[in-house]
Formats: sequence, structure tokens, C-alpha cells
Amino acid sequence: MTDVVPVRGECAEGLRRSLFLCDRGMAAVIAAILMPLVIGGLGLGAETGFWYMKKNRLQAAADVAAHAAAIRLRAGATHADLEAAVLSVASGSGFMSSKGAHVVRVPPSEGRYMGLAGHVEVVLAETHPRMFSAIFSEAPMEVGARSVAAVHAGEEACALALLPGAEPGLSVSREGSFQADGCALATNSAAPMAVRVEPGGLVEANCIYSVGGVQMDGSLSLDCGGPRTRSHPVADPYVTLQEPAVQTLPCRSPGVTLAQGRSGVLLPIDWLGGRMAQRICGDMAIRGNMHLLPGIYVAEGAVEVFPGGSLSGAGVTLYMRQSGRFVAHHGSSVDLSAAESGLMAGIVIMGSRTGSRTISVTGGHAAAMRGAVYAPTSEFRVTGFGSPHPSCLQVVAGRITVEGPMSLKRGCSPATKVAYAGRQVAVVE
Repeated sequence: MTDVVPVRGECAEGLRRSLFLCDRGMAAVIAAILMPLVIGGLGLGAETGFWYMKKNRLQAAADVAAHAAAIRLRAGATHADLEAAVLSVASGSGFMSSKGAHVVRVPPSEGRYMGLAGHVEVVLAETHPRMFSAIFSEAPMEVGARSVAAVHAGEEACALALLPGAEPGLSVSREGSFQADGCALATNSAAPMAVRVEPGGLVEANCIYSVGGVQMDGSLSLDCGGPRTRSHPVADPYVTLQEPAVQTLPCRSPGVTLAQGRSGVLLPIDWLGGRMAQRICGDMAIRGNMHLLPGIYVAEGAVEVFPGGSLSGAGVTLYMRQSGRFVAHHGSSVDLSAAESGLMAGIVIMGSRTGSRTISVTGGHAAAMRGAVYAPTSEFRVTGFGSPHPSCLQVVAGRITVEGPMSLKRGCSPATKVAYAGRQVAVVE
């Protein structure tokens, strides 16, 4: 008997049917076998795309957070302020702080800008459970992003008025002339008349930077063409300076009075933060010739140099506490220079951050002082008349009023800290 061989496309019936010879239904079998692989591949592809999307969104959050931190850095914020700004901006941009962590480093600890001042590094990281890829690994998926923003250097401001509500923050009267050689003038006042130059007043500088508005009725000569209003606030260069703890210093003198025609020398005999110091708990009335030996002089009352009197000293810092004021009258002489190292280096006169006081000098006195006048809550006032003489003096005060001749130039004292105006922020890495 001859066996019947099934033709292709047909299948024998009964026990003699051969699965190897019959292909009916094979497409369904193959589809059933391959379908899990297809679905798994699609799932893995979709998950891969999801992680790339997460990565891109996290990078965008890191970029805007680094930019925000650099803006705060430009304004002189503390590291805690930078941390808060990064967390707030990153969270608003999609960063899930509950599933990750953030790190802020100033300066950056790696990359092209490692160790460079004026740069902020922000690192964001999130941890998520896996989806389809969990069949290959049980470890959670970690997504990270890193960004660096830079505060590009602007130009040096020889005079900076810090108080944001002062109106005006910087003013030049009819008799005043304010000249800044190779540097700018700046005010952080946001008032509509943050800068006021009266008719007859004169201002010559690289530029004027103002957070608020300006009123220019006098003569103006600016290399930048015109005042820059709505500028960003300029960071206080001495914001990290700690005021000395002088409460433990004994009152060596209830006050100092020097009569006209007499000469005297003050010698600091106490120790304060690595420098010699003396605390004077009363007023200093100088009508004769007073010389200060190097050190810190803590003045609880007023320091007043009368016509015919003189005040001199090298390596000296006058620290005005409480509501004490410094006044050098017309006809007197002031020749003071700051210390180049140690506590309060670079500062010739400092007004306490608490309380308000006036530091008043004539234009000639300013020319004879070398260093910085730092009085963040007080007024610095220049009076007098005549031609201005260039001085190696930096002025950082609450407000600045010029009613006489005033001329500043930059780069005189290496110990002073630079106040930069017109600084720009950009993401660089």
C-alpha cells in the first residue's frame, strides 16, 4: 500500500497527521511567541524615551536654578540664600526634591570652571523606580543634571550707595562736583529719584548705575553715554566683614580733648582680633594736632576735627559705634590711611551697621584719606569748595551727598575690596 503524502496547505486527518508537514495556524503560533518580545521592546523603548525626557527636564531645571543662584550671588547673597533660591526655582521647574537631592557649590568643584570665583555650580539628582527595565535590574534609576552659571565682571564702582529706599541715594548739589577717574558711581536705591544732580552740579565718571530713576539737571559727562537705570543692585563688597566685638574692651578714656596749639599722640594698648586697639567712650574734640599710632580706635561718641586742628595716622581704622559721627570742618586737616592687613584691613573709617550717623568731610580731607569709608546705614557727606583733588578713597555708604569738590580714582589701596557694577549673568556649562 502506498502512503498518502499531504499536499502543502493540507493536513492529514487522524492519528497519522504530522505536525511537521502541516502549516495551518502557524502564523498565530509565531505571533503568540513573538508578541511578548514586541510588547517588551516597545515598553523598553518607551521607558528609554521617558528617562531621556526626565533628563532633559532636569537639565533645564538645573540651568534656570544655576542662573537664579548667580543672580543672587551678584547681589551679595549668602550661601544659605543661594541654596534657598536653587531649591525654589528648581522645584518650580519640575525638580522633585522629595525624590532626590540638590547641591550648590561656590566655586565649582569640577569642570572647566573649577575653583573660579564668581561661578555657581548646581547639581540636581532624582531617584525613580524602574518600569519595564525592572526585569533586567532591580536597582532604581538615577537621573542627574549639572549646570554652571557665571557672574561676568562689570566695572569698578568707586562710590556705592547701599540703602534701597534712600531718595536720593546719590546726590550732587549746586556747589558739588563729583569726579570718578576710571570708575563708575552706583546706587542700590529703587526710588524714582535715586540719583539727583542739581543745576550747577557736575558729575564725571565712566558711568552711573541706578536701580531706580535719575534726575539730571546739572552737567553730566559719562563715558557710557548716559545713566543706566533699572540696573541690578551692586553687591556690598564688605557684606561678610564681621564687626569687632568691642564690648570686652575697657574704656581707656571717657573722651579726648586737644586744645588749639597743642600736640598729642594716641597709643592703642589693648588687643582686638590681632591688632592693637583703644576704646574711647566719649567724644573726641580735636583743635590741636592729634596723631594716631597704628591700630583700631573704637569711638563711642563723636569725632570732630575743628578748624586749625589736624588728625593724622597710618595703619589706622576709626570704628564709629552707636550713633557717633565723624566731622572734619573746613580749615582742619585729616591725613589717615588704612592698614594693609589684619582685622578691618583696607578700611580707614567704618560706621556700625546698627544706627545711623553722618561722616562729613571736606573735599580736601577726602583727598588725604587712603582706604575705604564703609558705613552701610549712614550718610557720607562732602562739603567745602575749590578744585577737587584725586583721592585714593573708596566710599561704600548708605547714602552719598556731595556738596563740595570730590574726586575719586580706582586701584589705590590693594586691601580694599572692589564693588562691581553692571555685572551680567550667563549659564556657561
